[in-house]
Amino acid sequence: MSDPIQMPTSAAAIARIAPVRPEPQVEPAKRAQTDNDTANDRHEREPTPSDRQLSITRDKAANTFVYRSIEAESGDVVWQWPAEDMLRRAQHLRALEERRREEVHKVNEKA
Repeated sequence: MSDPIQMPTSAAAIARIAPVRPEPQVEPAKRAQTDNDTANDRHEREPTPSDRQLSITRDKAANTFVYRSIEAESGDVVWQWPAEDMLRRAQHLRALEERRREEVHKVNEKA
């Protein structure tokens, strides 16, 4: 039989303490928010969501809805989902599928 292992009495358990990170310093704003929004700055800054309109249309060729964010003043499209190239791809694939169906139909008529 073996003797039990004994720990030396001089070894004390030391609890681990997680290091404390100081919180980052945040500088106060140099100018008030109302000072930043002037009539002259309005045309130079990027449009805010309130300057935009949401347009939802149905694309029959792609058989899906198209969502567009349009800038109110100029009428430019800011973003669109699905993208224009995706709509063109879907339209192209539908045209290919239609041609394939026509060819299958012609082959069935000949048989």
